Amino acid sequence: MQRFLTLGCIIVITPIVLIVLSCGGLIVAGRYVDYQADELRDVMRGRGNTEVESLTVYSRGWDGETHIVSDEASTRYLTTMFRRASEVKKLGITYSAEVRLTSGTTVKCTIYVSDDQDRFAIAFPSNSVEMAYDDYYDIPLSRPIPEPLAKVLHLLR
Repeated sequence: MQRFLTLGCIIVITPIVLIVLSCGGLIVAGRYVDYQADELRDVMRGRGNTEVESLTVYSRGWDGETHIVSDEASTRYLTTMFRRASEVKKLGITYSAEVRLTSGTTVKCTIYVSDDQDRFAIAFPSNSVEMAYDDYYDIPLSRPIPEPLAKVLHLLR
């Protein structure tokens, strides 16, 4: 009889433990996404020494055509422009993208490219508890734009 009660307690307790562990895993995973986004957010706010190492844009979803900007002139330029980011003014055509930072962090984000030749917008997960919200930034583009980056932006427009 005691074995039956013990087994019954395990059967009842196990789903509760799994639910608690699952929720804990979601919180930890969510915090990891926030941490990655925090590094990019610091770059956008002009803080820290982290720089852009590459920008990968997927023109047809995550599995579509890939455009990578990773040359030194373009990544230095992007770091400078990201540090000058401001409140978003206008969105545009939406593309999935990844920004890789010199710290080794890669942040999945969305890039919005409009007809404006002097800007684009970027959005990535905010540090809000609700993952549905994004932080939006307007990235100014000053002339001259490095050729590899200019070619990718031209293809996206």
